[in-house]
Amino acid sequence: MSADVGAVVPIGKDAMLSSGREGSFLFVVHALTRRTPSDAWTPVTLAHALRAYRPVLLESAEGESAVGRHSYVALGRLAEVLFFPDGSFRVLPEEAATAFSPSRDPEGREGALFQERPLVEGLSAFSRLFRLAEEAELPSGRFRGGFLFAAGFELAHVLGREGGVFPPARRVPGDASAPLLYLVLPEVLLTFDHRRGTLEWTSFVLFREGAGVEERRAKEAEAQRRLKRLWEASAEARLPLALFEETEDEADAVSDALVGEEEEAFLRRVEGVLVAVRKGEVEQVVLSHRMEIPLSELILPAKDARGLAPAERLWERAFEAAFLAYRALRHVNPSPYMYFFPVPRDLSRWEFPSPSQSAFETGEDFAALLVGSSPEVLFRIERGGEGVRRVLVRPIAGTRRRGRTPEEDLRMREELLADAKEREEHKQLVRLTFADLAPLVAPGSLALAAGGVLETYSHVIHLVSQVEGHLLPDVNAWDVFARLFPAGTVLGAPRARALELLAEEEGSPRGFYGGAVGFVGFDGEADAAIAIRTLVFREDVVEAQAGAGIVAGSLPAREALEIRNKRRVLLTALGVVRSAMRRPASRV
Repeated sequence: MSADVGAVVPIGKDAMLSSGREGSFLFVVHALTRRTPSDAWTPVTLAHALRAYRPVLLESAEGESAVGRHSYVALGRLAEVLFFPDGSFRVLPEEAATAFSPSRDPEGREGALFQERPLVEGLSAFSRLFRLAEEAELPSGRFRGGFLFAAGFELAHVLGREGGVFPPARRVPGDASAPLLYLVLPEVLLTFDHRRGTLEWTSFVLFREGAGVEERRAKEAEAQRRLKRLWEASAEARLPLALFEETEDEADAVSDALVGEEEEAFLRRVEGVLVAVRKGEVEQVVLSHRMEIPLSELILPAKDARGLAPAERLWERAFEAAFLAYRALRHVNPSPYMYFFPVPRDLSRWEFPSPSQSAFETGEDFAALLVGSSPEVLFRIERGGEGVRRVLVRPIAGTRRRGRTPEEDLRMREELLADAKEREEHKQLVRLTFADLAPLVAPGSLALAAGGVLETYSHVIHLVSQVEGHLLPDVNAWDVFARLFPAGTVLGAPRARALELLAEEEGSPRGFYGGAVGFVGFDGEADAAIAIRTLVFREDVVEAQAGAGIVAGSLPAREALEIRNKRRVLLTALGVVRSAMRRPASRV
């Protein structure tokens, strides 16, 4: 396959990840980009064809159906960071651990690093260890290389208002084997430009500062070989199963569990939160409900061609089911933030695999597979002229289901605009957004660009506002993340008491629901979604969670209905998956 050299996107020889602050660096990142027409692939077919490389897939939809201009498939990893609930963390390359601690555990335990330090400082210091080579050829698009990340909701217990301290003073709730935060610097970034019909193949390599000419040439040759292997592996880019828009049989439909005794228990939790609201302890708490669907209910328990029973291939089965769910979800609920994001349990133990290997044959193990179609941004940072960096937040609060007819849809929109409870819930969260951003932006730059407008999605209608400001010069993406996480729209206000009430009323850690998925680029731009409308695939179960904001005017039964309305799109996608996986496979 022939390819032309992709456009070099100059962003400065001293560009560092996420920050313009001065600081020493250990590693230089070089990039080689080739451009081809994209007509032979879609982001979905290419990600599936290259599943041996543990793909992260990011897409977007503008409005209800229009595809966003760029889609990204990220493969492999040059650097990784994993933070765990017990305060331990793992870092690759190992030398980069100095960003978080200058010392190793005196007992020599592998990966056990220690020193109390604000987490946001560690993340900023880690970013500054990586510098782009002056001759790096970067792709086009908003994400031109940098760190991808996924954060679990319980990271809120670590970050606090001062940027967090690691290890935390007490153990953070959560699965000990699942990271609270995962960062990855990918080896390869594939950038689809849907407007131009092009696909850019960018291979990144890492070498230490001061590396000689021979080492740099060897790394560049490695980048070339990697692209060649990917082109070979992408030749068979087709999907193994066809999907239908709806379930083929009523028996395949997945029903919401928030009914009967389960609903009664949830209503009691709402009443418990309302007591705290009426006492003035909080203005709002976003109470959620989780459904857990056994993976065995989605997939027939049949042996494969190799005679391996499902119990021996749980993650492989989960991976295929999760990828099908992503395909279904992006179709039934096109959204600004759509992602398929595998989160590992530990650092990688293998090199960039050969095309004939799978992630499972190379010993890959996942803590979770995140499948999302989120409508809501946590924060976005965009560079403007004269060094101005704009930060943008779009709080969403206030929900109605879509109507079955145009007339009913209009009635639902009018009802949402007229609902005093929904308007007050929305205003509270807009005020919280202003308070969160105020310390980070230039005086006088914070503004409400849009207030309480309606946005429609496939299954729901939302009230949405947009708050913008110009970041101060010494504020970077991790500062913004630490200040805004978790979003008030999935937590409530004031934050500290809302977090305590959620721990009391929900009873179990949320995991990745209400967390974040996004990127921090080499150029300091960043974009992160709130992990809502997100399925979390674990080893033998799928989690589908949704929440509702509880304020003084809340009616418990209405809040339960809101959760069912929000979750309906997730269950629709799972029904499509069950239909596809329970019939004979057919290639498309």
